[in-house]
This record gives sequence, C-alpha cells and structure tokens, in this order.
Amino acid sequence: MSEAYTTMKFELLPNEILMESFEFLSIFDIFYSFDKLNNRFNQLIRTIPLHLNFKPARKSTFDRLFLSNKETCHKIETFLSHFSLDQFSHLHSLTLIQVEDYILSKLHLTPQLYSFHLIDSNDINLVYPLTFDLRILSIPTLRSIETFFSQTSSITNMTISACSLGQVLQQLFKYAPMLTYLNIHYLSEYNNWTTNSSTIDIYKAVHLKELIIFNFDYKFEHFQKLAKHLPRLTNLKLYGNCDLDMIDANQWEHLLTSSL
Repeated sequence: MSEAYTTMKFELLPNEILMESFEFLSIFDIFYSFDKLNNRFNQLIRTIPLHLNFKPARKSTFDRLFLSNKETCHKIETFLSHFSLDQFSHLHSLTLIQVEDYILSKLHLTPQLYSFHLIDSNDINLVYPLTFDLRILSIPTLRSIETFFSQTSSITNMTISACSLGQVLQQLFKYAPMLTYLNIHYLSEYNNWTTNSSTIDIYKAVHLKELIIFNFDYKFEHFQKLAKHLPRLTNLKLYGNCDLDMIDANQWEHLLTSSL
C-alpha cells in the first residue's frame, strides 16, 4: 500500500502557527522575507508584537527611520537614549510623530538626510536649522521658518499641515524657491500673521508645478493673488468647503484665459 503525502504552502498556514514560527526569526529576517509578499503578511507582521533588538544590527544598513510617540510614552526619547542618529550613516529618510522640541536639535547629526517628516507636532517650535541636502519636507506650520531655513533651501517637495496665505507668499516662496510640489492641508486666515505689504509680491514659485490644498478658507480674489506667484503651475487640486465664489465658472474661465 503506497503512502499518501500532503503538501502545504507556508503562506497558507494559519496565523497562530505563523506567529509561533516567527519567534525563531529576528525581526529583520521577518521583514526582509515576508514584507510585501502579500496583503495578509503585510498586515500580520505589522500587528503582531515583535521584539526589536537593534544592538547587533548594523546601523549603516538603515536608510530610513519611522519613530512615533503616538499612543506611547516617550518612545522616541527612549530610542535616542540608546542610539545616536549619527550611527545611521546612510539614513536618508526620517519621520517623527508627536515629538518634543529638543529632539529636532539632533538633526545636525544627519547631514545626509534627504527626506524629513514631522507629523502631529503642531505645538513644536521649528528653531533648529535644516540639513543642506534635504529635498522632501513635511512640517506642521511655517512658524519660525526663518530659523528653520537657515539659508535658502533646495527643497522641492513640501507638505504643510496649516498656514496662511501671507506666510506662503512672503515666507515660504522666499526660503524655498525650488519647490516643484506643495501640499497644504489647511490654508486659512486663522493661521495668519502680520505681513509686510511692500515685500509680499516679490517672491514667486517659478518651479512649482503641482499644488494641492485640502481646505482653502479664502475667497476667489485671494486665490487670484496666489496664482500670480505660480507662473508654471500645471496641476491644481482644491478640496473642502470653499466660499461660493470659488465655484464661479466665469471667474475661473477669466483666470485661466488671462494666464495663458
């Protein structure tokens, strides 16, 4: 009588067995082997509790870090008390969520940083200069931008949580003249500050091609003022509860034909 054999694909095993199997692997092996294999593994390795031991890992192999204090207590501070950012010599992307002000003072340890994202940190003061090679930036506001941008930057891609039109025209376009992509979650007078009318028309975003604003809390005349500073804009997306004159077809037609 011949023996019958049954084969089983590893990826078809139940989650309980997979989780027991993962206990014999390091977190690095798990992510290198199973990340992006399929949706199920993507969800599984991101939701199960994993113990991460950074000490034996070569810090130079990391090109990005994602550190968060969300729903935790001082986890970023704990991480940085054990590891200095300058150990990650090939770090190109850094994301910090709900961070304290003083953590930004450590950015000078990552001069090679290409992408920096500061998320859910609305009360933070941006008082430490950026690294020179930075190209992609996400920040909560434009407060203290003069200090944050110690010199005219080479940033090309920028996302801002909330700011005013005056800040964009007089500060952002001054310190980030190389922008090609700009995403603003909330553009409103609520975030306004005193503008200098003598300089507000000086700066133009001559390289900006794509602009996305999720909440434009101004009238159409204000958008017309903004448009004058965007001579090469090719892609525009406006969302939110705009003023009624923002959907006036005649005004848009006049603006578009006069801009050609």
